[in-house]
Amino acid sequence: FANYNFNHFQVSISCIGTDEDGNDVDCEEIPSPDGSCSDGDIETLSFTYIAKTCDERANTQDDTCEDFFDSGVPEEAVITCFVDEDEVLSTSVSVGDVITVPGSGTLSDMLTCDVFDASNNKRQTVKIDTSGDADLYLKDIYGSLQLEKCDDQNCLVVVEYTYTINNIGALPMDITLLERTISAQIELNGEQRAGEETEDLINLVQDKQIDPNESTEAVESGIIDVCIEGKYTTSVVVEADPPEGVPCSDEDEYEITTEPEGCRVDVEVTCEDDSGTSCDEILPPAPKCNEGEEIEDITFTYLGGGCDQSSNTQEDDCEEFNGGPSEEESRILCISEVSEGSLVVIFSDTVEVGDTFTVSSFGNTINCEILEDNLKKQSLTIITSGDDDSDDDLFLKDVFGSLQVESCDDKNCLSPITYTYTLENVGQSPMDVTVLDRTRNGDTVSFLGEIGDRTLEFGETRVIFEEDILDACIDEETVTTITAEADPEEGDPCLNEDEYVIDPKPKDCRVDVEITCVDDDGTNCADIVPPPFNCNEDGCVDELSFTYTGPPISARIICSNDDGVTLFRDTVTLGDTVDVNGDLSPIIACEMFDAGNGELIREFTIDT
Repeated sequence: FANYNFNHFQVSISCIGTDEDGNDVDCEEIPSPDGSCSDGDIETLSFTYIAKTCDERANTQDDTCEDFFDSGVPEEAVITCFVDEDEVLSTSVSVGDVITVPGSGTLSDMLTCDVFDASNNKRQTVKIDTSGDADLYLKDIYGSLQLEKCDDQNCLVVVEYTYTINNIGALPMDITLLERTISAQIELNGEQRAGEETEDLINLVQDKQIDPNESTEAVESGIIDVCIEGKYTTSVVVEADPPEGVPCSDEDEYEITTEPEGCRVDVEVTCEDDSGTSCDEILPPAPKCNEGEEIEDITFTYLGGGCDQSSNTQEDDCEEFNGGPSEEESRILCISEVSEGSLVVIFSDTVEVGDTFTVSSFGNTINCEILEDNLKKQSLTIITSGDDDSDDDLFLKDVFGSLQVESCDDKNCLSPITYTYTLENVGQSPMDVTVLDRTRNGDTVSFLGEIGDRTLEFGETRVIFEEDILDACIDEETVTTITAEADPEEGDPCLNEDEYVIDPKPKDCRVDVEITCVDDDGTNCADIVPPPFNCNEDGCVDELSFTYTGPPISARIICSNDDGVTLFRDTVTLGDTVDVNGDLSPIIACEMFDAGNGELIREFTIDT
């Protein structure tokens, strides 16, 4: 036995964490939390201070974040947070520090945090919707703050490493070294990060002298982020000396791999006109075109259709020929008298329904003809010279037969606008975009084929532009919805949508009033021809009608023919009609009595 080594021991590493229910589990089996913090009342939130600007946000809220200096935010700062108007936190932080915002029972609808530098200059304000109505997810980034924990949902899990040393030799030994090395390779916020830390934990060993068949251990705590993709490797080297002989050593290694499930996609729609004005802030123009100044340009939309769709306050001059315009392609010819006796063609071209065209350099009136296959279908006249005292007003959106006024000089109903759709991966895992649909007033279009590579890493974006025309002169709401869906490498798909509403509200109204008059036969009252005043120039008459004009106000009238046959007997008042008809004789005899006492007032005859 002279050379036999009786010195021998083993070291092993174990690691324990907790699951969502608070049960102890092996660190390799710690699940990633669901991630959604918007399912109920929130009592506390925890954030990591990451010193990012508002432009580097990664969340799906319509968050309010404002930077006050172009230089960004400092790595060391003071953070003050408010729930409603109550200050709930004020603390100094450095990059990487975790802060916890408490609530009194539950947080309110909005959490506001201000970031100050060492000189007490406010560098950033962040507002986070905590009402539960807006998405709130672990790892969301709001300016300088990254969400790590909401109540029991936690990304930064505290784990406990235990290093157990067993003396399996025949001699007692003294532990002289317990060197632990932790290396981490993670992907956080789109960045690959790696680090390593080595430390001698000999002071944590409970019993540094252990006899044969006995053991001792050292325990330390650590934190792993289970919401990101990462690999944490812990290795340990232990050395010990026996009373005699050669020192011995042993080592072990423990590896934790985290693979978050699910994904986070954010999609946003914005809209601007050519001048950069937000589409929901575009104001309708003043509608009246001819306000005492000459009009230089007028733009029309070709509607097709007949004169019966005219809608204007001018004396409408529209006439149809050969069945009127159809919905087919048409040729429009417009002329104007630019000077006395000088007619000039101001437009001549082929158009389709919905096309717009502009006329310029015209006189007081514009005369247009609509032709199809060289057949005249419609002619119309538009007066452009009206002023405030004229009945010939010209307004935007006036319709003259097949033509509708869209613009006059700088007053324009139709504004070119551009929708911008921004798609972003705001989660920690890569995702494959599977749906990108735009829906506007019931019409859905897929933009999936326009984004190129459909696989997005964290922070990657795709931007799509869509041009359209906004009619600001009609009271009609336009709702545009963009919907995105994506698949992660592991877990359930994610989706998000955004909506943009344009609701122009023209403030001016137009009313037109018109009087017409026809008789029972449909003859225009102005065309009714008075009859001959001589009733019996052609011989005896067969019917007579009188109007009772008094006096007195009322009377009883009896009229008879030569044979004594009564032709009329009734009481009448002023304005009543007396119809005498039947067997008329050459002489009609009438008597008029007082309607009250029956006294005879007068007698008269009518020679027919």
